[in-house]
Amino acid sequence: MNVRNLCKLLFLSVAAAAMAACAPATVKEINANRSGYVEANFSQKQIPEGVARALNKNGTPVLNFKTARIKMNAVYASRTSKEQTPTVTLALRNLGDGYILRLEEYESNGIAYGSQYSISHGGVLKLRDQDIFYSRAYAGQLFEVKELTAYPGDVSNPGEHSTYLYEWQEGAHHQIANFTSMKMICSTGKFYEASSLFSELKGKAIDFNCERLVDGITRAKQKFALLMEFGIVILLEYQSAVNKNTHTIVGVEIQ
Repeated sequence: MNVRNLCKLLFLSVAAAAMAACAPATVKEINANRSGYVEANFSQKQIPEGVARALNKNGTPVLNFKTARIKMNAVYASRTSKEQTPTVTLALRNLGDGYILRLEEYESNGIAYGSQYSISHGGVLKLRDQDIFYSRAYAGQLFEVKELTAYPGDVSNPGEHSTYLYEWQEGAHHQIANFTSMKMICSTGKFYEASSLFSELKGKAIDFNCERLVDGITRAKQKFALLMEFGIVILLEYQSAVNKNTHTIVGVEIQ
């Protein structure tokens, strides 16, 4: 074998290894060991060091729960496809130090068809997230916050009519350059009774109305509700140029 062919083989071997390292896990592998996958990809250990430092110096959100399970009826409307009405089950776990592990699972006609794993600090900004659709061979790409350039800190006790700025660089977990510039500007409304969201909820709630920008261009608007008694943040509405999603709470279990 001449040197040129040897170099080609070496290059192809390195490229194949790199592609294998970047490829998402298979759906079969994830569902066979969910707890192991979560521990390996959605714990505080995976948060980039610089991001963790920025989070820690801005206060720790007050989380008054250990686990929570929230069931919601959803309406997903799109300009490009038929309206869908899945049931969404949101499972939350307090990991300590303000971190929240989140699993959303979607089902239609009583059959689960997909989920999203994520970890956040306080619940508004996802630090790592990944979509998984059970009909596909591979999970979606795992995205993460690479750098925080603006972070409001602890928003578990916000003021009425206040504004909070989140600004960060985002990329796939294996990506090392050419990140996407992201920004979210959130404004709160007035406090109201949490029972208006679901009859069994106690205490007050407040809405965060957020505008999400990608590379300086508005791409989506979101409305979150913060349950003050627990420090739990729930996405109520999401709207882009193509989609409009709404969630209505129909069941709550909080410990």
